[in-house]
Amino acid sequence: MDKGSWKALAVVGSLIVGMILVFGGAMVGYKYYANTNQGKNNELLLEGKQEQKDNEKNQESPAVPNQLEEKSSSDIPPVQEQVPEEDEAVSEKTVEEGVQRLQQAPDFSLDDLQGKPIKLSQYRGKIVFLNFWATWCPPCRIEMPAFQSANNRFKEDDKAVILAVNIQEDNKKVKAFIEENKYGFDVVLDLDGEVAGQYKIHSIPTTYIIDQDGIIRDITIGPMEEEYLYDYVEELSGE
Repeated sequence: MDKGSWKALAVVGSLIVGMILVFGGAMVGYKYYANTNQGKNNELLLEGKQEQKDNEKNQESPAVPNQLEEKSSSDIPPVQEQVPEEDEAVSEKTVEEGVQRLQQAPDFSLDDLQGKPIKLSQYRGKIVFLNFWATWCPPCRIEMPAFQSANNRFKEDDKAVILAVNIQEDNKKVKAFIEENKYGFDVVLDLDGEVAGQYKIHSIPTTYIIDQDGIIRDITIGPMEEEYLYDYVEELSGE
């Protein structure tokens, strides 16, 4: 083929390739357009179905108005307070007698070192440190000076007393011990141990702290320190 034929063939080939590219691009654009329109149509179809369902639902279940907002204060009945009737007679509060905390301390009567009968109830209105002890008891001997010092102070304000109950020792022995040490607090003799048994004493010293109304507030076993005595008085007297 001559040179002119080759040029003509090249031109024809270029035209064919161009037509193929144009046709291919048109097909791609059509598919994209078709897919896009189909997606939009699907979305519109779904929205239409949902709207139809909502309308049906609204027809079946109408909205309930807010009754609280529609009612005025005059429409709401007033609340009636129920006041309990007072009992015609109020029973007096009683406390059970016993030897535990918050029980009424059992009353008793024992003779002091001069043979004078002393009752626990005669100290009503004062705080009583009811102490069970014996001269042969070393811990009892240790706490006696604290009782004596506190007793001197108690005499000044007359708010508390020490009542020391000696267990099953004779008058002569106990009196000699008290006079030798110059103790001035009240001492009584439980010669047969009856009161110690009544208060369930298993070890000494044991001290019952009894308030102004005769109620047992605390029980301590072992020697008491002087400051503890003052603390109890302060607490029970409301100072």
